[in-house]
Amino acid sequence: KVPQAIHILGLEQPIMILNADGGATKDLRVRQALNYAVDKKALAEGLFEGFAQVAQGQLLSPSFFGFNKQVGPYPYDPEKAKALLKEAGAAGASIEVIGTSGRWLKDREMVEAVAGYWEAVGLKPKVRIFEFNEYLNRLFDRKTRADAIFVVSSNELMDADKSFSAYYKAGGVGSSNTDKDLAAMIDSARTETDVAKRTAHYNQAVKRAFDQAYFVWLLNIEDVYGLSKRLAWPGRVDAKMLVSEMKVK
Repeated sequence: KVPQAIHILGLEQPIMILNADGGATKDLRVRQALNYAVDKKALAEGLFEGFAQVAQGQLLSPSFFGFNKQVGPYPYDPEKAKALLKEAGAAGASIEVIGTSGRWLKDREMVEAVAGYWEAVGLKPKVRIFEFNEYLNRLFDRKTRADAIFVVSSNELMDADKSFSAYYKAGGVGSSNTDKDLAAMIDSARTETDVAKRTAHYNQAVKRAFDQAYFVWLLNIEDVYGLSKRLAWPGRVDAKMLVSEMKVK
């Protein structure tokens, strides 16, 4: 019998971490331009055949604790990107882009596609693809930070703290900012026991990081499963496949 397929919005979210402390990307207008320059919907359709959704301006899926429903993606607006770059005096600026190949689905292709969008608005991206161990050295090196570093975050805890402590908070293993106010919001959320207050802290952190364009948020990738028509299983956001949840018709 022909199998059935289900697809569920999963955990993996590819992003570009932008260096907010040095280089051309130190200027907020440049970071915003890098967001406006990328057609995320085209990436979802062209690279993932539609099995991905545009990320909602945060390193969280809608099912995660801390997700801010009031924040959405930067729209695709290359003309606005060009105007911001001109205003910042960064038209034609070189942008170093770090990535790897074969670690995540379509990783190299995404890095090259994003670099192509940046080139289209007048920048000069220099793409450097490293073997994974050397890539990690570049990701964790806080002394010689690249302008943009590609990474795919997967948060199995489905709680904002894991992603935010690693990539949002100043001093995190993959962070590229020294924003003390943002770090304080994340610390407050980590130690808060009141759920409503903790949610408010994360909502503030999401909004601040979005406004400061510390990343280029790209996609939220869907998980695709092929099932026998005799198998009843709804699938899970956390990608676990528990036999106890499966039923044979």
